[in-house]
Amino acid sequence: MVYVASRREKKVAELLNRDGFENFLPLIKTKRKWSDRTKVVEVPLFNSYVFVKSNEAIRDKILQTPGVVKFLRYNEGDAQVTDQIVEGLKKALDKGYTFINSDELKLELGAKVEVIAGPFKGISGRIANYNNSNYVLIDLEAIGKQMCVKIAKNYIQNA
Repeated sequence: MVYVASRREKKVAELLNRDGFENFLPLIKTKRKWSDRTKVVEVPLFNSYVFVKSNEAIRDKILQTPGVVKFLRYNEGDAQVTDQIVEGLKKALDKGYTFINSDELKLELGAKVEVIAGPFKGISGRIANYNNSNYVLIDLEAIGKQMCVKIAKNYIQNA
Protein backbone atom coordinates (compact mmCIF):
# COMPACT_ATOMS: atom_id res chain seq x y z
CA MET A 1 0.00 0.00 0.00
CA VAL A 2 1.34 3.40 -0.93
CA TYR A 3 0.72 6.88 0.43
CA VAL A 4 0.24 9.42 -2.36
CA ALA A 5 0.22 13.19 -2.64
CA SER A 6 -3.03 14.92 -1.74
CA ARG A 7 -5.79 14.51 -4.34
CA ARG A 8 -3.53 12.51 -6.67
CA GLU A 9 -5.01 9.05 -6.00
CA LYS A 10 -6.71 8.65 -9.40
CA LYS A 11 -3.70 9.87 -11.37
CA VAL A 12 -1.30 7.61 -9.43
CA ALA A 13 -3.56 4.59 -10.00
CA GLU A 14 -3.68 5.43 -13.71
CA LEU A 15 0.12 5.75 -13.91
CA LEU A 16 0.64 2.48 -12.01
CA ASN A 17 -1.75 0.72 -14.42
CA ARG A 18 0.09 2.19 -17.40
CA ASP A 19 3.40 0.89 -16.05
CA GLY A 20 1.93 -2.58 -15.46
CA PHE A 21 1.77 -2.56 -11.64
CA GLU A 22 -1.19 -4.34 -10.07
CA ASN A 23 -3.12 -1.82 -7.96
CA PHE A 24 -6.58 -1.02 -6.66
CA LEU A 25 -8.17 2.32 -5.82
CA PRO A 26 -11.60 1.92 -4.17
CA LEU A 27 -13.86 4.79 -5.25
CA ILE A 28 -17.23 5.73 -3.77
CA LYS A 29 -19.87 8.06 -5.17
CA THR A 30 -20.75 11.07 -3.07
CA LYS A 31 -22.60 14.35 -3.55
CA ARG A 32 -20.48 17.48 -3.59
CA LYS A 33 -21.97 20.95 -3.48
CA TRP A 34 -20.49 23.98 -5.14
CA SER A 35 -21.94 27.49 -5.03
CA ASP A 36 -23.78 27.00 -8.33
CA ARG A 37 -24.56 23.25 -8.44
CA THR A 38 -24.56 19.87 -6.74
CA LYS A 39 -22.90 16.95 -8.45
CA VAL A 40 -22.28 13.26 -7.76
CA VAL A 41 -18.54 12.57 -7.96
CA GLU A 42 -16.29 9.57 -7.36
CA VAL A 43 -13.86 10.02 -4.49
CA PRO A 44 -11.38 7.60 -2.92
CA LEU A 45 -12.71 5.53 -0.01
CA PHE A 46 -9.35 6.13 1.69
CA ASN A 47 -7.86 9.55 1.03
CA SER A 48 -4.18 9.48 -0.03
CA TYR A 49 -3.92 5.68 -0.27
CA VAL A 50 -3.66 3.27 -3.20
CA PHE A 51 -3.47 -0.50 -2.73
CA VAL A 52 -0.46 -1.88 -4.63
CA LYS A 53 0.77 -5.45 -4.93
CA SER A 54 4.54 -5.24 -4.71
CA ASN A 55 7.74 -7.05 -3.84
CA GLU A 56 11.35 -6.01 -3.30
CA ALA A 57 12.16 -6.25 -7.03
CA ILE A 58 9.60 -3.60 -8.08
CA ARG A 59 9.41 -1.50 -4.91
CA ASP A 60 11.83 1.19 -6.14
CA LYS A 61 10.10 1.42 -9.54
CA ILE A 62 6.76 2.02 -7.81
CA LEU A 63 8.32 4.76 -5.64
CA GLN A 64 9.49 6.53 -8.82
CA THR A 65 5.89 6.93 -10.01
CA PRO A 66 4.95 10.64 -9.92
CA GLY A 67 2.67 11.31 -6.95
CA VAL A 68 3.78 8.32 -4.85
CA VAL A 69 5.19 9.60 -1.58
CA LYS A 70 6.10 6.40 0.27
CA PHE A 71 5.09 2.87 1.12
CA LEU A 72 3.09 2.57 4.31
CA ARG A 73 4.98 0.86 7.09
CA TYR A 74 3.60 -1.48 9.76
CA ASN A 75 5.58 -3.60 12.25
CA GLU A 76 8.90 -2.59 10.66
CA GLY A 77 7.84 -3.66 7.16
CA ASP A 78 5.62 -2.55 4.33
CA ALA A 79 1.95 -2.55 5.32
CA GLN A 80 0.14 -5.55 3.89
CA VAL A 81 -3.61 -5.67 3.34
CA THR A 82 -4.91 -9.20 2.86
CA ASP A 83 -6.26 -10.33 -0.48
CA GLN A 84 -9.48 -11.18 1.40
CA ILE A 85 -10.02 -7.51 2.31
CA VAL A 86 -9.19 -6.28 -1.22
CA GLU A 87 -11.47 -8.85 -2.86
CA GLY A 88 -14.21 -8.00 -0.35
CA LEU A 89 -13.90 -4.32 -1.22
CA LYS A 90 -14.07 -5.06 -4.95
CA LYS A 91 -17.15 -7.26 -4.58
CA ALA A 92 -18.91 -4.80 -2.28
CA LEU A 93 -18.26 -1.89 -4.66
CA ASP A 94 -19.48 -3.97 -7.63
CA LYS A 95 -22.68 -4.90 -5.78
CA GLY A 96 -23.40 -1.31 -4.79
CA TYR A 97 -22.91 -1.56 -1.03
CA THR A 98 -23.22 1.74 0.82
CA PHE A 99 -19.90 3.01 2.18
CA ILE A 100 -19.22 6.00 4.35
CA ASN A 101 -15.77 7.53 4.47
CA SER A 102 -15.06 7.12 8.19
CA ASP A 103 -12.59 10.04 8.10
CA GLU A 104 -15.64 12.31 7.89
CA LEU A 105 -17.53 10.68 10.77
CA LYS A 106 -17.33 10.63 14.53
CA LEU A 107 -18.46 7.06 15.26
CA GLU A 108 -18.93 5.43 18.63
CA LEU A 109 -17.75 1.86 18.65
CA GLY A 110 -20.22 -0.79 19.74
CA ALA A 111 -20.45 -4.54 19.90
CA LYS A 112 -17.81 -6.61 18.15
CA VAL A 113 -19.26 -8.67 15.28
CA GLU A 114 -18.17 -11.05 12.54
CA VAL A 115 -19.51 -10.89 9.01
CA ILE A 116 -20.93 -14.35 8.16
CA ALA A 117 -22.08 -13.78 4.57
CA GLY A 118 -21.44 -11.54 1.59
CA PRO A 119 -18.17 -10.15 0.24
CA PHE A 120 -16.73 -9.45 3.71
CA LYS A 121 -17.42 -12.94 5.08
CA GLY A 122 -14.94 -13.81 7.83
CA ILE A 123 -14.00 -10.20 8.62
CA SER A 124 -14.49 -8.89 12.17
CA GLY A 125 -15.70 -5.41 12.96
CA ARG A 126 -17.78 -3.31 15.32
CA ILE A 127 -21.31 -2.02 15.01
CA ALA A 128 -21.60 1.70 14.41
CA ASN A 129 -24.81 3.67 14.13
CA TYR A 130 -25.07 6.48 11.61
CA ASN A 131 -28.28 8.32 10.72
CA ASN A 132 -30.34 5.65 12.52
CA SER A 133 -28.89 2.88 10.32
CA ASN A 134 -26.53 0.16 11.44
CA TYR A 135 -23.15 -0.10 9.77
CA VAL A 136 -20.17 -2.35 10.39
CA LEU A 137 -16.93 -0.54 11.07
CA ILE A 138 -14.03 -2.61 9.73
CA ASP A 139 -10.58 -1.80 11.04
CA LEU A 140 -7.69 -2.11 8.59
CA GLU A 141 -5.05 -2.31 11.28
CA ALA A 142 -2.10 -2.50 8.89
CA ILE A 143 -2.79 0.98 7.54
CA GLY A 144 -4.38 2.54 10.61
CA LYS A 145 -7.65 3.22 8.79
CA GLN A 146 -11.24 2.16 9.11
CA MET A 147 -14.04 1.73 6.63
CA CYS A 148 -17.71 1.77 7.39
CA VAL A 149 -20.02 -0.37 5.25
CA LYS A 150 -23.73 -1.01 5.53
CA ILE A 151 -24.31 -4.75 5.91
CA ALA A 152 -27.65 -6.48 6.40
CA LYS A 153 -28.27 -7.63 10.00
CA ASN A 154 -28.66 -11.23 8.89
CA TYR A 155 -25.08 -11.10 7.51
CA ILE A 156 -23.50 -10.48 10.91
CA GLN A 157 -23.29 -12.29 14.25
CA ASN A 158 -21.75 -11.51 17.63
CA ALA A 159 -18.06 -12.38 17.72
